[in-house]
Amino acid sequence: LLSMPKGSARSIEAVDIFEALDPHRDLFVAFGGHAGAAGMTLEASKLEALSQVSVAYIEDNQVDLST
Repeated sequence: LLSMPKGSARSIEAVDIFEALDPHRDLFVAFGGHAGAAGMTLEASKLEALSQVSVAYIEDNQVDLST
């Protein structure tokens, strides 16, 4: 397992990925993006927290994932 994973995210039309992740900059070593995409570097120990905030955003905003 990498100690500092790097990743990218591509969003669907219903989700502004930058808006979803920007309030959680404390999770990232590096972070940037726009409504449709984001790039990030984070410590491996924060991967679960990233998953949790992503799911919470989808649930809190009642994002329709059926399309």
